[in-house]
Amino acid sequence: MGPIIILDKSTLEALSFGEMFVLHKYFLVNIAPVLAVEILGDLKKPRDNAPSEDRVVQLANKIMSFDSVINVPYKSQIKASLLGYEVKMDRRPTLQGGRSIENNSGEQGIIFEVTSAEKALYRWKQAEFIEAEKVMGGLWRESTRNFDLEGLINDLRKISPDFPRFRNREDLYKYLNALLIKPELQVHFLTSIIYEFGLNSNIQFIQTVFLRWETNRYKTIEEFAPYAFYCLKINLFFQLGLINNLFGTKSTNRVDLEYLYYLPFCMVFSSGDKFLTQIAPFLMRDDQSFVERDELKEDLKKIEFKKNSSDDKQKWELENGLVPPEDKDSITWLLWQKFMRTDRRPGNFAVNLSREQNEKLAAYILDKMKGEVNLQHDNLNSDNADFIIKKSTITANDYCPCGCGKRFKDCHGKDIV
Repeated sequence: MGPIIILDKSTLEALSFGEMFVLHKYFLVNIAPVLAVEILGDLKKPRDNAPSEDRVVQLANKIMSFDSVINVPYKSQIKASLLGYEVKMDRRPTLQGGRSIENNSGEQGIIFEVTSAEKALYRWKQAEFIEAEKVMGGLWRESTRNFDLEGLINDLRKISPDFPRFRNREDLYKYLNALLIKPELQVHFLTSIIYEFGLNSNIQFIQTVFLRWETNRYKTIEEFAPYAFYCLKINLFFQLGLINNLFGTKSTNRVDLEYLYYLPFCMVFSSGDKFLTQIAPFLMRDDQSFVERDELKEDLKKIEFKKNSSDDKQKWELENGLVPPEDKDSITWLLWQKFMRTDRRPGNFAVNLSREQNEKLAAYILDKMKGEVNLQHDNLNSDNADFIIKKSTITANDYCPCGCGKRFKDCHGKDIV
């Protein structure tokens, strides 16, 4: 597992299966739920003499079960943030389905079950779609076509006709940061979060949020609910940018905006979409990196070519291990230098485990799962856990998790499938 990366659909579409295999080998892919919904939207997308289901299967199969996770939806985390629960924005994925366990040795760990979203992705790989998904895919495509950003701009200008105008995104972003700390606007911002993200249908929830705000005497919304504030900041930057003609009015820009809500849960974000390449760098920290889609593709392609053209592939694997080949011009290598320990001493990074080694590893994991106890969700803390286990599913045609480059059915799954 390497640096944690989020891809948008434009990057996923651009990468070949071989390049995606290299990506999964050297990165942990954090899947933003919006990507899964965009993939599903292709069920109703017209294609040139090609069944739309085939397109969904193709895209789903590019997402490999090993070294990938699906992040918790942003709206659930906004709610948690407003209620005072900590949403860690530490460049690591937020996962669903976690429960505390204890093994025979008394070690405390966390096990994450396969989520409904992961099960759906598994089905899509095998061209299995339930009727509700087909309907949702159609509604998704229809909503993206009908989103009227031009109308939104006119409404925003009516609301704030005297709003200052800016000629560039840098000045606008600086103004926004100053605006967001004004004391007299904090309650307005809190109300905006509730309505902007459709959380206004539950009166009890709203009362609880405002009671927490009033009784704890917070000075700013950023202090009160950091993640919810972050998402509001994204929306305001986008809306004010529209007023100033600094972002395009393509209807899908509002859809793409959702990728930005997941930036706190990755180290690297990659996109080839013009809008996202314009806005994402403003919202990423210094300890994060934005990588343009075509640059990432070219780099992964070079790594794949070097491996496949090597006279001794096994030697190549052993020399490079789980660390990408050293190359100062390689984006992958530079990202490892920035985010990961790259101790290249022999033996530190075994890649192709033998069947016996895999069986020992499986036995070790099963041992960790023994003696399960029923602990409350509040006790889950990945920082203090002795071990973490993430369950996943794999199809016969997926690449084998051992890293050999073969399909699962031709490697460690040949006695199973």
